[in-house]
Amino acid sequence: MTRITILTITIIFVGLVFFSNDIKDIYDGTQKISSLPKAEAADPSIDARSLYNNKCMKCHGKMGTQKVPATGLELAGQSKEVLMEKINGYKELRYGGKLRGVMSSQVSGLTPKEVNAISEYLSKLK
Repeated sequence: MTRITILTITIIFVGLVFFSNDIKDIYDGTQKISSLPKAEAADPSIDARSLYNNKCMKCHGKMGTQKVPATGLELAGQSKEVLMEKINGYKELRYGGKLRGVMSSQVSGLTPKEVNAISEYLSKLK
């Protein structure tokens, strides 16, 4: 084998090892979509935009269109129910892979109503 072939195989293997949990999260999340309950309307007294700007914008971009590390997905435009499932998954340490600590610390203090509001806000962006 040439050095380039060995290097390519090594890079692919290392990527799979480091990001396999993140890939599993994507797969698990897409499998659950049909079983998620319909989310209720967000409380209009909660300023979801400010919450997003304080908790999420630094990594996910001003409009939720900065691709999520390791997954390549954007938050903006995803369904509210899927976003709520993902945020709650990070709160409960069910999602996250290598980024679990970062995400958990960002969402751990959010109330259910705030999760609902941020999810609704993001679902309407794009």
